[in-house]
This record gives sequence, structure tokens and C-alpha cells, in this order.
Amino acid sequence: MAAKSSRPPRAERGDEPTSRSFEIPNTLHDVEGPPSEVLAQHSEVGDTLGHLDDTQLISTVNDIETDTHEAPDPPYSDDDPQTVVDPDAAVAPEYLDHFFSSLSTENRTRPIVAPDAAVGPTDFDNRYERIGPLGEGGMGEIVVYLDRQLGREVAVKTIRAETSSSEQAQRRFLAEARVQGQLEHPAIVPVYDIGTDGAGRHFFTMPWIHGVSLEEVLQRLAAGDQTATQRFSRRRLVSALGTICLALDFAHRRGVIHRDLKPANIMLGEFGEVHLLDWGVAKVTGSDALSERPPPLTVGQDVSNTLPGTILGTLGYMPPEQIRGAGSQLTPAADVYAIGAMLFEICTLERLHPGETMGEISLSTLGDVEARPSVRVPNAKVPSLLEEIIVRAVAKDVDQRFGSARALYRALEAYLDDERDDEHRMDLAIGHARAAKRALRRADRDVDERRRAIREVGRALALDPDNGFAAQSLRALLD
Repeated sequence: MAAKSSRPPRAERGDEPTSRSFEIPNTLHDVEGPPSEVLAQHSEVGDTLGHLDDTQLISTVNDIETDTHEAPDPPYSDDDPQTVVDPDAAVAPEYLDHFFSSLSTENRTRPIVAPDAAVGPTDFDNRYERIGPLGEGGMGEIVVYLDRQLGREVAVKTIRAETSSSEQAQRRFLAEARVQGQLEHPAIVPVYDIGTDGAGRHFFTMPWIHGVSLEEVLQRLAAGDQTATQRFSRRRLVSALGTICLALDFAHRRGVIHRDLKPANIMLGEFGEVHLLDWGVAKVTGSDALSERPPPLTVGQDVSNTLPGTILGTLGYMPPEQIRGAGSQLTPAADVYAIGAMLFEICTLERLHPGETMGEISLSTLGDVEARPSVRVPNAKVPSLLEEIIVRAVAKDVDQRFGSARALYRALEAYLDDERDDEHRMDLAIGHARAAKRALRRADRDVDERRRAIREVGRALALDPDNGFAAQSLRALLD
């Protein structure tokens, strides 16, 4: 039997929501456990759901998933919008499970997975026209192609020929493509397509990022390149790392640890874009770990690239626990450490862990490295606040590091805000110093101008004690 409802018609979007609008989400926001337990503990939820049959509950779930700011209306009859459907209708358990999971903020997005689904062949040669090589990653070669179907240039990463027959290498390569493809964030390069080429090798396509890697920028800065010095200030590079921190925080919340952060994997675009590349050794939390415990280190190997099949990552940027082969026990703190190592390099133009061989760099990482720029490279003049951030980020003890990539981002933003205040004070000091210099020209003829010069010098030095113009004016006043 249907019963008439006195509930007023649904408010138009944009109207102020009523307290009822948030009744279900607020009730269930922090609820965990199977539906039967939740219903037993929260009778008001059972009362609400008791008015929904399975069809209306599906509609309710869809509403909540697409509009989290407004709870759905009670179900009405199609014949009469003011007629509530029979409240005794049964609710299917599977819909309850879906309903409760949809209300959990932690389950709004699907978990990252790297399925073993087969990748079929692609009409590669007809669709893609080779333009030229672009670079190499840990497991693949990257070449620029023209996508004839879409008329755009793309970067195509293809598994290396020498490893394409390895089942483990294929799994890693496909996992990289799928993980990267599911991490939809502005600072993470999207994946356009995945398939196999005419030779049977796996590939995936991405946008061709026009820019320069952080590695190249640091090399040019260390060499004294004036163009690089003008384009890439310390503030700009620190801000870029802040952007990477946000991308990492997004990935970490999806259960993904990058594990191979380094300057070569950060791209700075021509228009201010910042991109995090190469997810080839990313760890998906909870997934089956591949063999990760490294063999004994060998002295004399090239340590500038990712080490496939041995240590997953790049020495000099990976934390001590990663060198020890923690593997599946790694936490997001490993990525925080790598950001700290790059931050040290940005500030000092020297690597945190010096050394030419794997053994030397590993010993430095496992030991008690001096991470204070003021001690290692005093001439770098790194502000104390930034130095504190570096030291905390690369702490040997995981528990001493920042608790998350977002916490590190907030610390970097606080430093940048403080630096902006300092620059503003310096700009004001320059204005006062110039005013003092103008007044000083007339000070011999006008006592008021001399007094004004003294005031302006005092203001300039109060804002910036190191202001050279103000110091010159002060000496002239004292002569």
C-alpha cells in the first residue's frame, strides 16, 4: 500500500540545504564494518533504509556518488511524486554493501591495480610514424612518434629488446603503464594507449613533454650557466618540488609508492608545468611483491640509472631502508627521503651522498651523513628554515621524517611564504634607501631634508640590515 507523504517538494539546486540533506552522510561518515553490524549499532540508518526497495537504493547510491553535498530524496511513486513507495520492501544485501562503501571517503576511488590482463597487438606501423629518439627509462626506450589517427606527436615507451622475453620484465613494464595510467593527477603524465608493436614488444604512449629535466637544470646551474641561473631560481625549483609532493600525496593515498624519485624523473615544462615521470618500479601497497632483495653490492657499476633486477631505485636518492631491501615494507617515507635529497641538491648544487661507486654511495646512505647545507656548503647560504626541512626529510630514522608528502609540501610552502615576506621587506628597504639618498642630496641646504634622510635610512636598515644603499647614506650622514 502506498501512503501519502507530507514532505515538501525537493528544493532546486542552489537552495540552502536542509538539516535532513546531510542526515545519512553525517551518520555514516565514520562508520566501519559490514552492513549487519552497522544497522545494529545505528537504528536511525536502518529506519532510513527501511523506506527503500532495491531499485530505489541503487538510485540513492548513484545520487550520493555523484553529489556528495546533498542526500537523495526518499523514493516516490512514478504515478504520484508525493507518494512514498511501500516502506516494507526488502533491501538486497549486495546493495547495502555498495551503499555503505559509497559513503566512505576512503573508498570514493578505485584502488590502484596492475591486472595481468593480456595486451593485444596494435596496428602500430600504420598508426605511428617514427620521428626520433627521446630518451631511456629504467625498463624501456622512449621515442617520439606521430600518431596519424589523432595528428599529434606522442612519446612511445617500448620495453627493451634485451628484456622483452623476460616474463618478470614484461610484468613490470605493463604494471608501470597501468599504474601511471590510473594515477590521474596534473603532475603525473597520463597514458594514452597500450599495446604490442609489430615485433611483439609491449609499448605505451604518453604526451611528449616539452621541457627540461631537473637533472639537466642542476647540471647547468653547477656549471655556472647564466641563462639557467636566470630562469631557474631556488624558489622556482623548491616550488616545483612542492608540486611533486602533492602528486606523491595523491599517489600515496591511492596506495602507490614511486620508489625511484630523482632529478632525471622530474620534468619542468616550458610554461611552468611540473611532471613526475617513470613509475617503472612503483610499489602498489598490498600487491604481490616481486623479488626485491638485492644481491651483494658490486663496486664500479654505473649508479646513475635505475638498477633493474637488483636494488629497485637509484642510489643517492633512495633511503637506507630501501638499500637494505625492505621491499614490500617500504612506506611513503621513502619518497619523502628522496625529495629531501633533491632539495639538498637544489640548495647546494652538490649531491647529498657523494661517491662514484655503488659501495661509496651506499655507505654514505647507511651511515650518518651530514645533511646541513650550512656545514657542508656554507657559501650556499641556505636559510635556516629550509635547512631544517632538508634535515628532517632525510632523517635516517623513518619516524623522524615528515609524516607524509603533504606535510613536507606544507613545510615548503611555509618556507616560500616566509621568503616572499623577506623579499617584500627587502623591496621596501630599497625604496626607503633611495628616498634617503634623494634627501641626502639636499641635506646640506635643508635641515628638514637631513632629518628625512636619517628617518629613511633608519627604516631601510630596520627592514634590511644588509642594504648597501642605506649603509652608504648612513656613512655620508656621519661624515
